[in-house]
Amino acid sequence: MYSRQSRFLAAVSVSLILIFSRGLLAAENTFARQFKSGDSVCAVGDSITHGGSYHKYIYLYYATRFPDVKFDMYNCGISGDTSWGIQSRVDSDILNHKPTISSIMLGMNDINIWLYDANKTSPEDIAKQDEQIKKYMENMDKLASRLKAGGSELIFITPSIYEDTAKLESHSCVGANGGLGKCAEKVKELAKKYDAAVVDFYSPMTAIDLAQRQSNPEFTLVGGDRVHPGDVGHFVMAYEFLKTQNVPQLVSSVIIDAGMPKKVKVENTEISFIEISDENIKFKLHDRALPMPVGNESKKALELVPFMAEMNQQILQIKNMASGDYEILMDGQIVDTVSSQKLSEGINLAENVNTPMYKQALVVADLNNQRWLKERDIIRNIIAKEFYAANSGVDVTNFEAMKAYLLADLEKHNGKESYNWVKGGVDSYIENKPKMEEVKKEIADLTAAMYEKNKPAMYEYVIRKKQ
Repeated sequence: MYSRQSRFLAAVSVSLILIFSRGLLAAENTFARQFKSGDSVCAVGDSITHGGSYHKYIYLYYATRFPDVKFDMYNCGISGDTSWGIQSRVDSDILNHKPTISSIMLGMNDINIWLYDANKTSPEDIAKQDEQIKKYMENMDKLASRLKAGGSELIFITPSIYEDTAKLESHSCVGANGGLGKCAEKVKELAKKYDAAVVDFYSPMTAIDLAQRQSNPEFTLVGGDRVHPGDVGHFVMAYEFLKTQNVPQLVSSVIIDAGMPKKVKVENTEISFIEISDENIKFKLHDRALPMPVGNESKKALELVPFMAEMNQQILQIKNMASGDYEILMDGQIVDTVSSQKLSEGINLAENVNTPMYKQALVVADLNNQRWLKERDIIRNIIAKEFYAANSGVDVTNFEAMKAYLLADLEKHNGKESYNWVKGGVDSYIENKPKMEEVKKEIADLTAAMYEKNKPAMYEYVIRKKQ
C-alpha cells in the first residue's frame, strides 16, 4: 500500500520523465473545447473504443464536475474496424446521432501488426508497412471530411500503443508500435488540415511505459495481448483527453483563517454562515460539483498521471487553529481526523471516501457504469454483428436470416479457443436484438438518473478539537 506522499512522489517522478520523453516523442496536443449542454459526442474507433472505458471516465468526470452540463456520449467503436471499413457505417452508426463533436481514434487494425516482426525489415517489408499507413491516412481524411460535412466538430486522437517490448508470454510483432508512431504523426498533420484538436495518446503512453520499464520489465499499460489497454491504461487515456480540454483543477475550495473570522475565501462553492470559537469551527457549504471517484480497477493510474493534483482537488484549508488533532464532521458524521498542521496546509477531500459527496459520486459512477455496460455489451455487439454480416451480403433487417448467419459462423469456431467468446456474442444478439429499443430506453433512463443524482447538496461542517 502506497502512502499519499509516496504516491505523490511517484507521480512527480513519472511526470518529469513524461516531460522529457514527450519532447523526444514530439507530442503536439492542441486544446479542444470543453463539452457543453446539448452536445452529442461520438467516440469513433475500433475495439479499443468498443470495449474500452476511456470515454466512460470522461463522461463520469463531466457528470461530477459539471452537474448541470447535460450532453449525450455515444460509443461508436466496433471491434476489428479500420479507417476503410468504417466508411460503410458513417451515416447509419455515427451521423445518425447528429454529433456536434466526434473524436476519432483508429490505427491499430489499419497498420496490420502482422506485417511487423524482428525479421521483417527488408525494403519490401517496409514498403508493405508504409502502404498500409498511406491507405490509413487517405481513409482518415475521407472519414474526417464526411463527419465535418455532417455538421460535426472533430477531435483527432493518436492511436494508443502496441506493446512490442515488454516481457510478456504473447508473441510480439516487433516494430508495430513504431508503425503506430508514424500514424500518430500523420494524424497531427491531418488535424491541421481540418483546424481540429489533437489528443495524443501515443506519446504519453509510450513515455509511461519507458519510465516504468526501468524497474519492471513486465510493466505495460495494455493487456497480455499487447493491443488492448486495461482500465488503468484507459484511465490514463481519459486523463490525456481531459487535459487537452483544459478542464478545471478544483471541485471546490474553502480557505478559512480562524484568527481572522472575516477572512474566508471560497471557489466553486457557497458558504452560508460561519461560527468560530477557540477550538471549534462550524459552517455550511454548498459545493457546485462533486469529486470524481476513482475505482479500484483504475486506481493504479493515479501513480502514473497527476489526475488528483491537476483535476480532482476538493480543498479544505483552515489556518491558525490551536495546535492538536481535529475531527471533521459533515452533517453530524465524522469523516476524518487530521492535525492542525494538515488543516493549515490544506487537505484534499476528494481523496476521502467517507464524505457524503464522495458517496453521492459513487452512485453517479454506478449509474454511468451500468449505462456503459449496456451500450458496450448489448448495443455495440448488435451493431457489430450486423456490420460484419452486411459486408457478407446478409439482409440484416431480417432477424431469422441474421440468426442463421451467426449460428453458421459460430459452428466454424467449434473446437477452437474462440468458441466460447464468439458464442457469448451470438447468444447476446439473439436474446437482445428483439428488445433493442427497450435496452436503448434503459440506457436513456440510466443517463437521466445520473443527471438527477449528480446535484450537490449543502452540508454542515464542524471542525472540532479531538478530546
